[in-house]
Amino acid sequence: MHQAVFSSPTTAATSANVVALITGANSGIGLAIAHRLLSLSYLGHSVDPRGHTVREMPAVPQATRVTLILACRNPSRANQARNQLLAAFPNADIHLLLLDLSSPESIITAAADARSRFPVITHMFCNAGIMPTVGLSWKAIVRDIVCDPIDLFTLGTHAFVQPQGKLDASGHGEVFMANTAGHHLLIRGLEPALVAGRARVVFTSSKTGMREFFSDKDIECRWDRTHISRQNAPTHPIHDHLNAQWRHGGLLLAARPPAELDTRTKYFSRASPTGVQYVDTVALTKAAGVADEEELVSHGHLVAEVCEKIYVAALMENRARVEREDSINVAGADE
Repeated sequence: MHQAVFSSPTTAATSANVVALITGANSGIGLAIAHRLLSLSYLGHSVDPRGHTVREMPAVPQATRVTLILACRNPSRANQARNQLLAAFPNADIHLLLLDLSSPESIITAAADARSRFPVITHMFCNAGIMPTVGLSWKAIVRDIVCDPIDLFTLGTHAFVQPQGKLDASGHGEVFMANTAGHHLLIRGLEPALVAGRARVVFTSSKTGMREFFSDKDIECRWDRTHISRQNAPTHPIHDHLNAQWRHGGLLLAARPPAELDTRTKYFSRASPTGVQYVDTVALTKAAGVADEEELVSHGHLVAEVCEKIYVAALMENRARVEREDSINVAGADE
């Protein structure tokens, strides 16, 4: 995980008012982060997300009002997650935002909805992602047992076979949109609210993001069977590009473990049954082969350029759709 901190010359939201948007919040790390954020503002007993432990929550130094925005694709699962959190934290302020990160149209609509309801956002957790697979690569598994058992049993970089050429409804690489470009578009759409809240934006990434998997000839990773590793590769450098883009407003990348993902959060999310830190430290990032600053900037620029083209096209399509709907409404009124 890496953090990017948005700040601006405007007055920041006070630490006693947290407005946090979490993508992929209906399960796993996203739900665990929601649980931990609510624990900051709720004094009393709490049922953990697994539903079978009641524990006393520690008092916090000051009253912290937390508003959660659960951004999810599936309405039913989103409501289920909200109810689960409300069972643990009665009267918590929890809102739902329907969002499909693989659809530019959905992202534009969701961002506009969020801005209208929440003009100030102080935290954003870019956590959602997909990993479609069509089977196991037994040849690669056997090879790694002999040549690279550590990678096989920790990262599994080559173990899974992922579909090639799979596109979303808008014609872009499905995994690229859901794991990389979708969050870039969402950040762009929420920029006014993020700047107003001097927001901290936290990206969920992976130790599999090695630069050897990045290809400028297939940025959307449509034709390779290691989509996930190749998508995690541009996730790292795009942070640096965002830093440069919003530097005038104080955007900063902090490559350190977020405090929110502590031992209890990992337990709640079932992310690390062995208790191993589920975050990328500076050392792990370097070990993953993404420490070449010049190359990172180049990769980040290429990925961001593709994302920006998708964003502009989505804005134009949305504007055209609104104009068509307005024309139909005017014609209907004249009749």
